[in-house]
Amino acid sequence: MFIYIVKRVYGRSEDYLSAWDKDYGTACRGHKKYAMTFGTKESAEAAATRANKECTGYRGEKRPDDMVFSVEKIKEPHQNYMPDDEAFLAI
Repeated sequence: MFIYIVKRVYGRSEDYLSAWDKDYGTACRGHKKYAMTFGTKESAEAAATRANKECTGYRGEKRPDDMVFSVEKIKEPHQNYMPDDEAFLAI
């Protein structure tokens, strides 16, 4: 079974979408085990699109031009796995 997560890349760094934040748009953490998970590619793409629109830079500063959210397919669910319905309810 495959699931999807949203990865943020900026410069040489990368991390993973872990939550939505009312002040900064997104909250990201450095390890896949903390990433929000999605059961379909379409739902992950919708989250990546939202993150690309809503995310600001560090502490609300201007977002860097090279900061991009994209979908990554992973093989096995991890401890925070939620089916799509639960993930969208958490948003």
